[in-house]
Amino acid sequence: EEAGALPASPTNGDPDWWFSVQAASLLVLVAYFLDRFGHVLHTTLQDALAAQAEVRQQASERIRAQDALIEEQRFSTAALENLPAIFTLLGRDGRFTRWNRNFPRALGMTDKELANATLEDVFSPKDHEEVRRHVQRVFEDGRDTTLPVTGYNVRCTSIAMSQGFDTG
Repeated sequence: EEAGALPASPTNGDPDWWFSVQAASLLVLVAYFLDRFGHVLHTTLQDALAAQAEVRQQASERIRAQDALIEEQRFSTAALENLPAIFTLLGRDGRFTRWNRNFPRALGMTDKELANATLEDVFSPKDHEEVRRHVQRVFEDGRDTTLPVTGYNVRCTSIAMSQGFDTG
């Protein structure tokens, strides 16, 4: 045989048999890779669809949680607004952080004024030291107290909140 020539067929001496074997091998190889690629593509698409479904599920859960939180906030606001008494939350800095509508009405102040007000703006100057002492006790010890101030019967109560919540 010459160098580079195709081997002769073992059955009839025809060199085309080698081309047929190579073509068949190539077709098998192509079919294998197409099948593997098709399988990989199918698996990749399945994984992508599963991931998308999981993201949709998580988004739906977040939306339901947000809706529940909004509903809880509406309920809390309605409950506070409809209390027959004055309600307010005070931050550690002595500023009011939340109140019901009775608080500004009783003081003759607007919500905007209250947002910038401190205890000293609400109570008589002669009561400031006593008010500070009682409020400090509530923040430090968590003990309830009643403020003996002129013109008011003020009950101070510590509200335990979840970790990470700071009232000011």
